[in-house]
Amino acid sequence: MKDNVNHPDHYQNIAGVETIDILNDVVKNLPGKQAAMLWNSMKYLFRFQKKNGVEDLKKARNYLDYLIADMDATCDAAEKLWDTWYSNEYGRIWIFAGTNPKGMPMKLIFETKDAAEEFKSVFYNMISEGYDEFSIADACLEMKFKFTKGNKWNNWDELVPWEKVHDRFAIKEADGKYELIFVYKEQKAEETKPKDMCVVFETKDFGKMKVYYSAKMCPGACTLIRFESRLARDLFVGNFFNALNKEEIKAFSIIYVMLKAYPNFKGVVGEFTRTIAWKKCFKNFVFSKDGDEYGLIFVYKDNNAIDYVDRLNGEEWYAYF
Repeated sequence: MKDNVNHPDHYQNIAGVETIDILNDVVKNLPGKQAAMLWNSMKYLFRFQKKNGVEDLKKARNYLDYLIADMDATCDAAEKLWDTWYSNEYGRIWIFAGTNPKGMPMKLIFETKDAAEEFKSVFYNMISEGYDEFSIADACLEMKFKFTKGNKWNNWDELVPWEKVHDRFAIKEADGKYELIFVYKEQKAEETKPKDMCVVFETKDFGKMKVYYSAKMCPGACTLIRFESRLARDLFVGNFFNALNKEEIKAFSIIYVMLKAYPNFKGVVGEFTRTIAWKKCFKNFVFSKDGDEYGLIFVYKDNNAIDYVDRLNGEEWYAYF
């Protein structure tokens, strides 16, 4: 007798291996959101010949587009996954860094908070014990992580004068894992400079949208969006409140709203793919008219809630899927 709940035919491949076993193995080294996107895309590819045909292929393409957009956004932020190591005691560690890290990662992701705290302890102990220079590999060896030492591709055994360049760590929970964010002294100085930044998105039917944000705001939040038409602004507002009022949606991004509002939207890049817990921080919109543009001003419940320092100290004003 067929078991359509636990072992449906459309999830069996020609060798009799269940799709779920293959998928779990393929995505195991990806961070949570990217793993989910690839998992879903491959799921539809596996079953399309036995279930919904072209419809499943389109669904697979959608999830693959989401994955590409998310990985592009990571690259745009000069942050990519370089390595994954494993320890019997602490599980996996994912190392993220820019294009030329020189031994200095942007963040490490651990499976547990204890592992992240242990790395911090090992790191600061090595500094206090008088090590003028040491590598990320040296610290991870103390925790018995397994990796290929001397790999010139990633240079995680490159010695770094941490006391000169390192300012502090921040720990943030995301996707059930724990990010240990490296804040560098040069980076800290740069963050204190006032910046007025704008990202321009464009749609086929509704023209351009200018999204303004501050360097001191948490990634994904903005101060103002300017639209070329009132209709474009109204569509954004309607879809924003639609997501805000759905009980099952705990957090969403600016890009999520734009994808819902504008069918031909092509701007899934950068910080605005990051999700915000809007129910916690959003107060209301203020409409404005700036020449030929229609402005949408974001008003927050507490400006301190989106301050960069508060974010690094662990305020949960935004989250990642």
